[in-house]
Amino acid sequence: MAQYRIVSGSVAVISIQNPPVNALSAAVRNGLLLSVRTASSDPLVRSVVISGHNGPFCGGADIKEFGNVSHLESGPHLVEIFESVEALAKPVVAAIEGFALGGGLELALACHYRFGHSEARVGLPEVSLGLLPGAGGSQRLPRLLGVRAALDMIVTGRHVAAGEALNLGLLDRVTDGNTVDAAVRFAQSVEGKPLDDRRLGNRPCPPLENIDAFFEDALNRVRGRARGAAAPLACVQAVRGAATLPFLQGMALEKRLVETLMTSGQAQASRYCFFTERGAARWTTPTGARWDTCRARPISTAAVIGIYASCI
Repeated sequence: MAQYRIVSGSVAVISIQNPPVNALSAAVRNGLLLSVRTASSDPLVRSVVISGHNGPFCGGADIKEFGNVSHLESGPHLVEIFESVEALAKPVVAAIEGFALGGGLELALACHYRFGHSEARVGLPEVSLGLLPGAGGSQRLPRLLGVRAALDMIVTGRHVAAGEALNLGLLDRVTDGNTVDAAVRFAQSVEGKPLDDRRLGNRPCPPLENIDAFFEDALNRVRGRARGAAAPLACVQAVRGAATLPFLQGMALEKRLVETLMTSGQAQASRYCFFTERGAARWTTPTGARWDTCRARPISTAAVIGIYASCI
């Protein structure tokens, strides 16, 4: 869910509450959209700060809902929420502590300003699950950073530390203190200022010379590293859409690519591996022993099982 409160007389603070990583579950999405609409209609509110509860800003979409139509349809889509955030007539500041990953970073990109703690990390790691950013990340990030930096982040899925994010322009400010308090003070300082240029959906992608040759080279390089994986190539296609299409057409392309990837065997296998690894990390015996408390047994003999084929 999302907690809503007004501080300093004019700032609505919306806090995402879904421990441990504040994932954007159906309940959170419902609460977040309701809070945004409340802030929009409240005449006392002149600015908004979105934060995470007890540390992390947001770990992204709730992966347990992937492939579960009933869960996905029980709350508003992230695209609808982020469009509402970006269209708000009052400045919205993301206060990022801990991490903003996947849908969490896409939420921050829909905000007009981004504040980060000096130890925060941001990233779009969807490619590791056989997907691509599916709520505007592939379209807004290139408009903010330019194609080269955005493509690197999206195709690799790497996490970016706050210092690098500040240098790239992904974060507007970095603080060592209380991020929410700093974001509230900053939000007050920009109340009433024009927001058109702060809405990434309104911005054109920064121009890129020899764009066709750039993306042809990018596809070849990614294809060589992808080893048959479809998601990295789809990421390149989506970013190319950001560079060559109007925002709404790019969003439509992103949606088609995500829908194709979501039902693919590769994405399903990646989700299976994700949950299996998490489950293995929590493994315990009936007596309560865990991986980190069990003593390793010595290995004296090993066998390799496989298939040998010979061509004569």
